[in-house]
Formats: sequence, structure tokens, C-alpha cells
Amino acid sequence: MKIHALVDQDIKKDDYLEVERQFIDIYDETAGITPIFSHETKNFETYPKVAEAEGDEHITDAYLKSTAKEVYDRLGDSIDTLVIWIHRDNWNLEGIWGTAYANIYSGYNVLVCRFDNKNLANALGTLYHESMHPHDSFIQRYLSVNINSLGRWGSWDKHVVHGGRPDQVGKYKWGYIRHMENQDALAYIAVYLRQAYAKRHTIASKRSLVNVLTKLVFAYKALINRKSTVVK
Repeated sequence: MKIHALVDQDIKKDDYLEVERQFIDIYDETAGITPIFSHETKNFETYPKVAEAEGDEHITDAYLKSTAKEVYDRLGDSIDTLVIWIHRDNWNLEGIWGTAYANIYSGYNVLVCRFDNKNLANALGTLYHESMHPHDSFIQRYLSVNINSLGRWGSWDKHVVHGGRPDQVGKYKWGYIRHMENQDALAYIAVYLRQAYAKRHTIASKRSLVNVLTKLVFAYKALINRKSTVVK
């Protein structure tokens, strides 16, 4: 589980490292997966946004697409998840604290998260919440396993991550993820999640090897077909 974070330049290093440490503990202890983080700082004082019909605001599709592509051009498939971490003072998306996207931008899971420096429990909860959202799509993509058919919940997003709907109170035991809730659900899908990450990394390694071999072939062809023509 390789995560690259675009960290708002206003977030203190000690703060985001502490949130990452707690996040790593959740996945390591509950799912047998050890997240590996890499970082770069970015200015998030401004960014384009769009409002949905009900009023919630999100970063624009074009911005997310270009941002993910720029990262992919540099890092390729060496990472699985891209986190856009925005300091609470620069967060101006009404109605939400985060958004998750699966299989939309450069093949990454993309998480847009509000970072609450005044309450790191909120920062952790938002990162964990948004990280949980793509797991069903990720497993379906790489293993063709529908975790919603396992019988423990109706919908992974609605009943696990969001803790059920008002018309189904009591039907499912899960609560809305605000901090570290529903780790038993994470444990239940852990075997699938580990297999999905292993398969993605195997595919990425093979693709990387093919790219290297292709470059070597073209370099060799260039070498044996060199010529210089002088016109007199």
C-alpha cells in the first residue's frame, strides 16, 4: 500500500507524520498491510472547485485529472494512492471534509482530505474514512471479487464507511467512520485487500520491466543505425 501525499505547505511535518503513524498502525495491526508514505509539499491556498446540485463542493475534475497525471508522469505505478492533504485554514469546500475516487485518475485511488491541525484525531479520521471508500472497487478491479456479496453489509460505502442509512438503523452494526471505527470490517476484507495489492504490484513490476526492455531495444537500434551525412 504505497501512498504519495501532496502535503499542504501549511501543515507541520510533525503533525502529518503523527497522523501517518497512527494510520499505519490501523492497517498494519488490522489488515496485515503496512502503508508506505512518500511526500512532497504543495501550495493549496487556492484550487478550482465546483458545487453539486445539493450544495456540496468538490475540487474540479480537470484539476484532479491534471494533478494525478503530473504525478503519474513522474512516479508511474510505483504508488497506489494519491493523497491531496489540505490544511484546515485553506479548506474551502463546503459540506464535506473529504472525497475519494477509485479508478478515475491515472489508475490511482485519489483521496482529497481536510487536515485538522487543531485536532489530529479528525485528520486521522478523515484520512482513514476516505482510504476505506475505494477498497471495494480496488478488490473488484484486481480480483473480480464483489465484497458486497459477502453478506456482512449491503453496500461497503453506505453501510460500512458511512454506517448505514436512516431507513436501515439497526440492520447493520457499523457506525459512521469519524476516527478509527469499523476496523472489524477492514479485518474481514484484509485477505482480499492483500491479494489485490500484491496483484497490482506484480502487474506494475512486469510493466516496468517491459518498459526497460523496450527502451534498451530502441537504444540498441539507434546504436547500430547511427550515421552522419555531410553534404558537400
